[in-house]
Amino acid sequence: MGYAVKPWSQGVDSTTFKYALIRHLESPVGSLLKLFGSFLLIAALVLSRYALSDALIWWKRLLAFVGGSLVGVLGSAAFSIGRRMTAEGGVEVLLRDRRAPVLYLRPFSMDVETVEPDVHGLLGGVSEDVLAKALARLGPCIAVGRPTEDLPALGFPRLYINEKNWHPYVLELLQKSRLVIVEYAQSAGLSWELTTALSVVNRQRLLLGFRTGALWNEFCSTWNDSAHALSEIQNVRLLGFNSDGSPTIVLAKDRYVSDPSLKAYVSQVPTAESPVWTWMQHPGPSTSSATG
Repeated sequence: MGYAVKPWSQGVDSTTFKYALIRHLESPVGSLLKLFGSFLLIAALVLSRYALSDALIWWKRLLAFVGGSLVGVLGSAAFSIGRRMTAEGGVEVLLRDRRAPVLYLRPFSMDVETVEPDVHGLLGGVSEDVLAKALARLGPCIAVGRPTEDLPALGFPRLYINEKNWHPYVLELLQKSRLVIVEYAQSAGLSWELTTALSVVNRQRLLLGFRTGALWNEFCSTWNDSAHALSEIQNVRLLGFNSDGSPTIVLAKDRYVSDPSLKAYVSQVPTAESPVWTWMQHPGPSTSSATG
């Protein structure tokens, strides 16, 4: 099924009800969009072959090239929207796969970047979608969804939590996940998540992501672990930690997820027991906190 899920707490917001009401419509429409998008992408490939054919005069080849490009963009967009409309929900993923999950935390503002076309990601880069596929063998991949979004971004399946009651649930996810990835940025909510992750998560189960050099430099200026300096580490996309707590580059800025360094790191992530989720047993506490 899709990403409509039962609420995690007694405080249910209208967004959750909206997902439940429209979910039965989105799944078949999304499937049709994926089929339509696939057809357009095949048509784009056919037109591109005509554009490269020496048997056609130049203006016909140009027309085939322009037409193929437009059809390809439209097909890619239709297929992408179809995938988002039929995306599996985070709770459904956790119910289907009982292993300790891979948790992805980021400021919700990054979801806008994730939805936009990512050529680097399509080539095997480190977009959220590509990263989720690379880490899926460790356990079910999940992320907390933006409460106001109409469709989830491609990548980690979304869990939707009441905005005023999210801290206890994220804390439990941090404590019971096999691997935690935190995309660093300035955000009140993410600041709490990062501080908590550094406190409660085994460092060998923690990855920190930096999408720009400016974000890396900003993080270095706030790093207060004098025993493990960051001054000589540069060009970082993903930062991990050794068994002694010292930081290490897992993926450099100019590398793809297929890079051996990421595969080597993933193979050494400690195993974890299958978690029993408190929120599945009874409604959560009524903690009142605002997301950042």
